[in-house]
Amino acid sequence: MDSKIIEKNLLDLDYNMYLQYFNTCLIILSTYFIGLFTLLMTKQTQEYDLIIIISPVFAVLMFGLLIRLKNKLKQTKNKIKNLNTN
Repeated sequence: MDSKIIEKNLLDLDYNMYLQYFNTCLIILSTYFIGLFTLLMTKQTQEYDLIIIISPVFAVLMFGLLIRLKNKLKQTKNKIKNLNTN
């Protein structure tokens, strides 16, 4: 019985870690887009070519990371459910 409790606690820690990463990625992504929007609206840059190249790359990487973290969250949640049913 103790091993199940320890395993559940470890899975809870994993879940919280992935959730923290997920939330951090959302904050970084939203901050980037707010900053990008502000930059474009105030027209404080002449380097539009650089923005056009970097923005999609950054967005794809962040969305890919978000999808991966969401899958990890789902897997960890399923492991906790399976552990509770046994």
